Amino acid sequence: MQKQAEYPDIKIISKGAIRNNLTVNDYDLCSILNNLLDNALEYSAKNNFSTVWLNIYLEASVLLIDVVNNISAPIDISKFSSTTKADNINHGLGLAIVKETVHYYNGSLKYELSESQITAKVRLFTVE
Repeated sequence: MQKQAEYPDIKIISKGAIRNNLTVNDYDLCSILNNLLDNALEYSAKNNFSTVWLNIYLEASVLLIDVVNNISAPIDISKFSSTTKADNINHGLGLAIVKETVHYYNGSLKYELSESQITAKVRLFTVE
């Protein structure tokens, strides 16, 4: 909801559901979602896109989170290790936080690119 308020011109279309028996704590899950959505919304706002998609669901004992946004030009994923923010001391840590949190849960973070979209795919082994 906070992200939607920061970017009122961009719709977040979400689908999926999760259960209460996750071993991922709420703070870590919110941190992953916050950082991935923030990046997708910021890019969308800068490039006049109006929609970001969030899919979150369980498959067996794996929590799958996909954040999808449109892109205006090809993206070099290898540059995701550095920030594009002018203030690189206080900003640009989002993906590092996501990677660290995903690593803690023995999960994975991968990106899929198409001509028009990028998808951040998080997989967490989280069900007891």
